[in-house]
Amino acid sequence: RVLLVDTDPIGSVSACFGVNIAPGHPGLFGIGQWELPDLVIPEVATNLDLLPYAEDRRPIDLNALHRSLAELSQRVVGEYEYVIIDTRPSVADMTRRLCQVVDEVVVVFQCHPLAYRTLGGILSQLRDARADGANAKLLGLLLTMVDEQDTRQAQLESHIRRSLGQALFPVSIPRDPTVGEGLMVDRPIVLYVC
Repeated sequence: RVLLVDTDPIGSVSACFGVNIAPGHPGLFGIGQWELPDLVIPEVATNLDLLPYAEDRRPIDLNALHRSLAELSQRVVGEYEYVIIDTRPSVADMTRRLCQVVDEVVVVFQCHPLAYRTLGGILSQLRDARADGANAKLLGLLLTMVDEQDTRQAQLESHIRRSLGQALFPVSIPRDPTVGEGLMVDRPIVLYVC
């Protein structure tokens, strides 16, 4: 069983699965006052439950987010085999704080020059968190949205692979218009094409 946690105020994970969050639902931030089954949206896919961001789309409060995730990590023991935390793109202190409450990190970034430039900041936050005593281990970097028909993207991917070496997962995720089609019918690509 897997719990997918959305820490993005936009609620893109919920939208991806076509889940409508009830008005006033506290989402992740209710973990201190509510029972976990009352917060979780069950079975958004087979063996996959969703813990959404708060329905009110409140802005990120790093202290509240850190507290909620720390408490969540204690509450899910024995309930889920894996907890996946989806975050918004950020090089701010959010990455550093999240690294203090997770075991493993996969950094996903687009094959785009600006996304590549932010990667150093994200890795620096991970390094700082580890220096502060965090146990988060970097599993690897995942390059996504690679347009194999664009020669400039092919050159950029080649440059990124030379620069990052084995830290980069061996397979890149290609840009695929089917992803957008799936989102239009509230299905992530892995469910839409099945």
